Amino acid sequence: MKGLQRPHNRISWERSQQKQTLAVRVRDRRDGRFSSTQTLPTLALSKQRLDPHPASLLEDWFSVLTSSPLLRLARQRCGRIASFVLIALLVALDSVGAQSPVAEHPRLQEAIRLFDTWLEADVAYERVPGLAIGIVSDQQLVWAKGYGFADAARRVAVTSSTPFSICSISKLFTATAVLQLRDGGQIALDDPVGRHVPGFNSGRSHPAPDAVTVRRLLTHASGLPRDFPYASWTGPEYPFPTPTQVMQFLAAPVQSSAPGNRHEYSNVGMTLAGQLVQSVSGLSFDEYVRTRVFAPLGMTRSFSDQHAGARAAGLAAGFSVLQRDGSRVPIPPYEVRGLAAVAGIVSTVEDMARFARWQIQGALGQESTVLRATSVQEMQSVQFMPADSWTTAGFGFQMWRENDRTFVGHAGTCPGAQSQLLIRPQDRIAVIVLSNALGVETGRYAQRAYDVFAPALRAAASPETQEPAPAAQFEGLYQRPLGSESAVMLWQGRLAIRSLPATSPLGGLELFEAVSDSVFRRGSGPSAETIEFRTDAQGRLLLVRGHQYMVRRGPLKRE
Repeated sequence: MKGLQRPHNRISWERSQQKQTLAVRVRDRRDGRFSSTQTLPTLALSKQRLDPHPASLLEDWFSVLTSSPLLRLARQRCGRIASFVLIALLVALDSVGAQSPVAEHPRLQEAIRLFDTWLEADVAYERVPGLAIGIVSDQQLVWAKGYGFADAARRVAVTSSTPFSICSISKLFTATAVLQLRDGGQIALDDPVGRHVPGFNSGRSHPAPDAVTVRRLLTHASGLPRDFPYASWTGPEYPFPTPTQVMQFLAAPVQSSAPGNRHEYSNVGMTLAGQLVQSVSGLSFDEYVRTRVFAPLGMTRSFSDQHAGARAAGLAAGFSVLQRDGSRVPIPPYEVRGLAAVAGIVSTVEDMARFARWQIQGALGQESTVLRATSVQEMQSVQFMPADSWTTAGFGFQMWRENDRTFVGHAGTCPGAQSQLLIRPQDRIAVIVLSNALGVETGRYAQRAYDVFAPALRAAASPETQEPAPAAQFEGLYQRPLGSESAVMLWQGRLAIRSLPATSPLGGLELFEAVSDSVFRRGSGPSAETIEFRTDAQGRLLLVRGHQYMVRRGPLKRE
């Protein structure tokens, strides 16, 4: 523990290498008590190996630090000079050990090559205009990449900092805001919503308004209908209701089912939760999420609607589902207006990685200034499960199981966008997938990313090293003349062939053991298959399987 001091106060800090954080404290030297303690993210939390804009990362980190109550207290108690010294000191401390060896581990590099090759082919075959993906592991964004274009007309490529509409993932930010009000003692989860939103049911049409509680809004068990009576999701106008129209409907709400009876996904209910945030805080939803959620998390390229600010920042232009002729139709710009709390937020892979890292921290018991760790754990825990259904809901979060593992997250669908956030807190892993078209299987991409990266990240965290395989010279993309294509790469010390496209990067992956420098075998006995790499008279590298062959047409793209 290091420190600097003034006559009555001392600022001290302690770096955690494992958690990539700095615990900073201000202590009164007269009585020895700590006036304030805050855990700040180190700059390493914002460093991304692929980010070409280090200045923007510093800006993000400084926005988190300079807006913190800790720095204000340091300035009051220890003087302005000491507070500037604190900033400089934290930057200097943070420069030590910021780069993790995990990102360069051979197993992770193998996973990146396999997944990137598979996803790039799938995006091309499915005519996805643009897509960005990020993998978070143990508080680091270990890999991120963009595919296609955010603006095809101007040839603006997608990157990890491209803003996309995240659609219904917005509900997680609304749930966070509601729980902040609960943690602050301004509301209780079992309060009737009408106690805090005076306009709700002012027309006295709802048969059981007191049963519509805050808790039931957050778990989609309020009994309110799925949507407002507007053609909001139908183009080309996309007439989302205005805030005035929203309150007119909520003044005389329709009951779809008895509150607390069943899980019924409700945009009306979560919009009402957004109205609650505004009524209790006295702030607009936009101002609330910007100042109380985005700012402390360092989410500097996130917005509460697809307004001019988001478009000026490079919001990815949206497209329709794939048409019969193989094309996608551009979606005209729109705003969700009164539905910002359920589908309005615009964000980037980098910003969503910050949100995911914070969620993982909270799940593991680490406190933050945004929300109590126990409240984060509540968000990710089952809060409602009807007796006649397998549907499970946390506060804002959805839960599901696959291959005997439990995941939390949320999907998003809105005009011209599809998105997925997947978190596995036990593994400290999160996957973010954002796209600018409808009908894109972002959920499948996120799940398959976990399947590929989770074992590789576990291997990268172990002290064992993997010897490079002798077949690296054969890696590349191969294609049968006028036929299908395959990728040849190394996977766990063996030669792997991945046919493209495929529903999964691992499903049907063929693994071969080396027999000689250019011959490889899969299986044993009569059913064994042998392949051979040869160079033909034209100098082309061939992959020969029986009487058939494929021609190497280029290398695998490396990040």
